[in-house]
Amino acid sequence: MEYLCCWTFSKGVAVNDLSPHYRMVVVGDLWSGKTSLIYRFTRGTLPGDDTQTVFDTDEVQIPIDNKKVYLTIRDTSGTEEDARIRALAYDSCDVILICFSVASPQSLHNVVSEWASEVHHLCKNVPYLLVGTHADLRDNSKLKRAEKEVKFISNKKGEQTAKMIGAKGYFEFSALDERNAVKKSKFIFGRAVREVMKIRKTFGS
Repeated sequence: MEYLCCWTFSKGVAVNDLSPHYRMVVVGDLWSGKTSLIYRFTRGTLPGDDTQTVFDTDEVQIPIDNKKVYLTIRDTSGTEEDARIRALAYDSCDVILICFSVASPQSLHNVVSEWASEVHHLCKNVPYLLVGTHADLRDNSKLKRAEKEVKFISNKKGEQTAKMIGAKGYFEFSALDERNAVKKSKFIFGRAVREVMKIRKTFGS
């Protein structure tokens, strides 16, 4: 297993220990909600309206099963123009989150036709999870009356897609859910880290 010898958080806190260090990459279409997912997990807030991502990195410390773990999270651009830059983010990554919007069938289509293919090509044998964002839009009672115009992705469809592309699990998330957003984001990221720990324990690395 790879360990940290000396690491500095983005908050400026020096860390000198041998706790496990994992690297995560978060990918998905532009406006897929991936940056909001990361902000809820790392900051407990939403990103500003002017936040634009090309290649951003956060370093956080999280407790997993009473153990201290360090996680580097790489947020990437979802545009085709930034594909070369995005490819750099995959280097030495341990786990991946593929995000799409449940309010956009095209977003889910791109998971199958683009994102899963890119991950398979650049990160063979790296586990990944599928995350459906903007769940609040689908569950909004006012929008339900407009379902004929907006075709939402069901939880069942998300689970089927996750299984089809070989993801380790499917999760839904709403960054606007003030009561549960932070808790749910911790669950998703924690589950991702556990997938890495499971693999490393199996292969003894």
